[in-house]
Amino acid sequence: ARAKFRDFTLDGLLGRVRCPVLVTHGARDHMVPAASAQRLFDELTVKDKELRLYDDETGGSGHCSVDNWTQVVAYQIDWLLDRI
Repeated sequence: ARAKFRDFTLDGLLGRVRCPVLVTHGARDHMVPAASAQRLFDELTVKDKELRLYDDETGGSGHCSVDNWTQVVAYQIDWLLDRI
């Protein structure tokens, strides 16, 4: 399955994004390293961007923030509502 996903990347595309972007990630995500979220955030050139990393203290530190997804989703909704 991993081999199929190798061709699907955001390489060369993030600089073309023009809409606001919120990147959320769990610091203890064992499936996707937090460094991936940081790299994605760093490659975005849009001015309205935010990276929010969740850790053990805030909760939401696991994959898809399953350990505190209600807090994470509430923040995502508030962030989006502030921009529409």
